[in-house]
Amino acid sequence: MELCRPSIETVAGQLAMRDQPAAWTAARYRELFGWAAERRDGRTRLPLGNGIVAVVMPESVARPVANHLACIEACGPVVAEQAGPRLWAFLADPNGIVASQDLLPAGVCVLGCPNRLAIPAADSFLHELVWAVPPDPSRRWLPTLTAVISAARASAGCC
Repeated sequence: MELCRPSIETVAGQLAMRDQPAAWTAARYRELFGWAAERRDGRTRLPLGNGIVAVVMPESVARPVANHLACIEACGPVVAEQAGPRLWAFLADPNGIVASQDLLPAGVCVLGCPNRLAIPAADSFLHELVWAVPPDPSRRWLPTLTAVISAARASAGCC
């Protein structure tokens, strides 16, 4: 039996080919995904809550998590910072789960309502955000919060 070993660069590259990031706008996010994206202060932001949370972690932790989720075909959209602390934010469906910080590996946190997550957009004057894994209109579902936390725990060597 062959092991699943796709890299996040391969997965992200394949998805990015489908839809160039220059086309992303708040209106497009609303139209294609039903996200309540809004423009404020020169940025496009996604209000969290109503079935969307963000699991935020450093890039060094995020890459193995994204690879693990890609292997089980459960990797949804992932926002990545290109500057600063280089954090990645995995969009997830909380599915009624309230995550305890005690269950999360060091450096990982879950953001929900009332937070707003800045997301990449062509009409943004700041370009420090990119899609490490862009949203895919043919796969509108988000991975569950449990799947993302499990992948983060497995990547961190937690039981």
